[in-house]
Amino acid sequence: MRVLIDVDGVVADFVGPMLELAGEVACQQFERSQVTQWSIRDSLDLSDAQWQYVLANLCHPGFAYELRPLPGAVEAVERIASLHEVYFVTAPLGGSATWTADRDAWLSRHFGQDLGGRVVHTS
Repeated sequence: MRVLIDVDGVVADFVGPMLELAGEVACQQFERSQVTQWSIRDSLDLSDAQWQYVLANLCHPGFAYELRPLPGAVEAVERIASLHEVYFVTAPLGGSATWTADRDAWLSRHFGQDLGGRVVHTS
C-alpha cells in the first residue's frame, strides 16, 4: 500500500514558528488553541501589514530547514514506512527561493536519504 504523508502540521511543526512570528509583529503571545481554522491569519485576525511580515519571514532561507519535528512524528512515520510505501507530499512556498531545497534537506535530515527522498512537491 502507498501512503502519502503531508509535512506541515503532520510531521513538521509549522504552526509554532508561525505563532512566534505573528506574536512578534502583533506584540502579543498567541496559543495553538487560537488557530481554529485553516487560515492562521484569519484565526489570529492579523492585519495585512502583520501578515506580510509573517510571510516575509517564512520566505527567509533556512526557515523550512529549521522547523522542529512534531513529538512522535518521526517514529510514527518510520513505523508506517516499515509496513507501507511512504511518500511525503508538500507544497512549495511561493516567494521563497529556498523553500523546496530546505524542505528536501529537512526530510533527509530527519528520515534519511532514502525515505526522506521520497517527496512530491505540489500545490
